[in-house]
Amino acid sequence: MQPAPLFPPSGASTRKLALVSLSGSTDFVVRDITDINHPFTVSSLGGQVNYGAKFVNDAELSTADGSVGLLRMPLSGSPKTVVAACGALAFPFAWSPDGTGVAYARSTPDPQIQKLHLVSGGQDRVVDSMPAIPEIGCEQRSCGDSWDFRLLYSPNGAYISLVELPGAGLRI
Repeated sequence: MQPAPLFPPSGASTRKLALVSLSGSTDFVVRDITDINHPFTVSSLGGQVNYGAKFVNDAELSTADGSVGLLRMPLSGSPKTVVAACGALAFPFAWSPDGTGVAYARSTPDPQIQKLHLVSGGQDRVVDSMPAIPEIGCEQRSCGDSWDFRLLYSPNGAYISLVELPGAGLRI
């Protein structure tokens, strides 16, 4: 086990947020789409996040950085907190519904195996091994390849699952 930051539980939110790139730009912005007829930009993140970024709650998001590890940050983009300093791409990852824990997969020296980590209570623990997930594909939405998957928590935060679309190669 390695030390990790402690995060307080997140409160409930009625805001609906989306992480998008606007037409003509490759930079990401956070948009409030609670009133879909009148969306507005909450913050501009530029190139600070990637396509795998996820909301932790309505005030923070998280992204994987291949040189540092897993990061958590306010919607403004800074300051960044290193959640898991794994020095490798932590992907896929999923935050617990209350924002106090995160599960993530990390590559190993064996290209066929990944380790499933759980960060909670100030500790980063390896909980299991699993077959390696291909590092290409759409991952967060359905698309034309056969490597579509998603790591997620149950609504009550008691279970973690890796869901794949039919035809994908994972067997967990």
